[in-house]
Amino acid sequence: MNDTPNLALPYILAAQAQKHVTHNEAIRALDCLVQLSVESRALTAPPATPADGGRYLVAAAATGDWAGKSDKIAAFQDGAWAFFEPREGWIAWVADEHELIIYSAGAWAPYGGGSGGEGGGGDGGGLEAPVANASLANMATGTIKGRTSAGSGHPEDLTGAQATALLDTFGASGESHKKGLVPDPGDTEGTSKFLREDGTWAVPPAGDGGGDTGDITELDDLEHVGINTTADSTNVLALKGPASLFDNSGNGHQQKINKHADTDTASVLYQTNYSGRAETGLAGDDDFHFKVSPDGATWFEAIQIDRTTGRASFPNTGSFPAYRNRVVNPQFLYAQAGVGSTADGAYTGFDQWLALTQSANVTASQLTDVVSGLPVMGRLTQANATAQRMGWLQPLEGAFVRDLRNKTVALQFQARMSVSATLRYAIVEWTGTADTITKDIVNNWTSGTFTPGNFFNSSNLTVAASGSKALTANTVAQVDLSGAISASMNNILLFIWTDSAQAQNVTLDVGNVFFGQGSSAPASFDPPAPDADLRSCKRYWQQSYAQGTAPGTATTVGGIDIKQFGASTSQILWTVPFVVTMRGAPTVTLYDSAGAAGKIFRGANGKSGYVPFASEDSFQMACTDTTNASEFFFQFAADARL
Repeated sequence: MNDTPNLALPYILAAQAQKHVTHNEAIRALDCLVQLSVESRALTAPPATPADGGRYLVAAAATGDWAGKSDKIAAFQDGAWAFFEPREGWIAWVADEHELIIYSAGAWAPYGGGSGGEGGGGDGGGLEAPVANASLANMATGTIKGRTSAGSGHPEDLTGAQATALLDTFGASGESHKKGLVPDPGDTEGTSKFLREDGTWAVPPAGDGGGDTGDITELDDLEHVGINTTADSTNVLALKGPASLFDNSGNGHQQKINKHADTDTASVLYQTNYSGRAETGLAGDDDFHFKVSPDGATWFEAIQIDRTTGRASFPNTGSFPAYRNRVVNPQFLYAQAGVGSTADGAYTGFDQWLALTQSANVTASQLTDVVSGLPVMGRLTQANATAQRMGWLQPLEGAFVRDLRNKTVALQFQARMSVSATLRYAIVEWTGTADTITKDIVNNWTSGTFTPGNFFNSSNLTVAASGSKALTANTVAQVDLSGAISASMNNILLFIWTDSAQAQNVTLDVGNVFFGQGSSAPASFDPPAPDADLRSCKRYWQQSYAQGTAPGTATTVGGIDIKQFGASTSQILWTVPFVVTMRGAPTVTLYDSAGAAGKIFRGANGKSGYVPFASEDSFQMACTDTTNASEFFFQFAADARL
């Protein structure tokens, strides 16, 4: 054996040359390992300028000259690094940690702690740490080591009362606030108490078991409250459970949600797995909103109720069925027969719209792209050199309004005049025979009493509602009116007119007219589908002429052209179906291509034609002219208007 069994110090062998080398090697090992104290055990590479004799415990994953030497003792001796393998039970002092460690079970660990001590890689080898103060070695049962005697000295055995007397007691917030022991709650058993912010105990006021539960002011101004869950700074009141109840205390109960400003939100949010799916309330303004969402990110407005009028709008579905508009051609979109000069009580060319005038003709025309949301308006121009009053009138068919008897109705429209003036409007009932109305309903244009026998005719009329509005020149204004319809109504007439006589070239524009059931119109105008609107117009008027062409115009555009008859054909009877079923059997007028009424083209214009039969679905054209011809042509206009 060449080395000692514990420190592996080399023996000097018999007859060994240079015995001093072996001796010095052993001396250097002893110099390193005896009274082992290392500078650090945290380095993974040698320090840049180690002191001669400096010792280290090599940390894991070492590099450089220390590579592969983890957990070994490295000593810098005679300008080179020497490494020593630790053995079980070796003890070392770590200078930069001020800690004694032991090598146990293949790792360095803090020395001491026994079975309950702390340790990085072991439990201290099962050794107990040395007791620095002999007074700590023995303790009486049920005591705590401390000191109550004056001055410094050895630890003493303290009772629980002596120990707690040394600790702070919970103190109220403020300059003297303290965290510490809970104050003594007193010696009264079975009393429910709570600890107040000021550090004192309080008994909650007793309730009566039903009504008054007392004023628990001690619970005021809490930062947040969680019931069966945790509240936070956002959800300051949090509750988790199958149900919650807000009960009355003898009468009603009102839940309030208040917001700071109109642009803030006061709402109830419904969630699935904490992702929003529906919301009701004042969301971003003071109207009441109903919103839904498929994912909590994209929201759709279902209903919005205007805060000033109570009107409900349906942004994604249009008007509610109760808001069905009874007006035909409400946007003045269609003028099948063309517009132009119109006499008092005559249709203007705008389907179902008449003009009433005080004395002379007015001129009807169409405006487009007026303002945003108002693409079309109908215009009346006062064409007479003498000032006069004028207005728009639409009679509504009884079949479409009789359901409004004994109900509240609303009229709304957009209006504009070229001068600042007062506009008047009325909802008038026709109580005579249904659909046989007197269209010129004005008795005295200058009367300021808007009742039958005064401004209006006295026979078969009842004024359900009337109103006035001051218009600013060239400014579009919304007009609203509501009233109650009587049980004797057979037709309704909507009338809009100038309150005073207007000079030549003054204009009156109207558009987006709504009339229907309810105390108010929808919050936003919902235009009818164009094809449906046109079909409604054709219920009262159909023509073979192109849209906007007045009957009697000389043209072959449109019309009915019949060819390939034998040259000897002397008589013709031709059935023409209507594209829409009309209100009733219409009055049908025939025109030849030159525009002559009661005539057709039969080889030439001017041949007599007539209508032997007409129903709401079709009519027959007949010609008994004996002129032989192989081609017949005619235009027609079918009138079933009120």
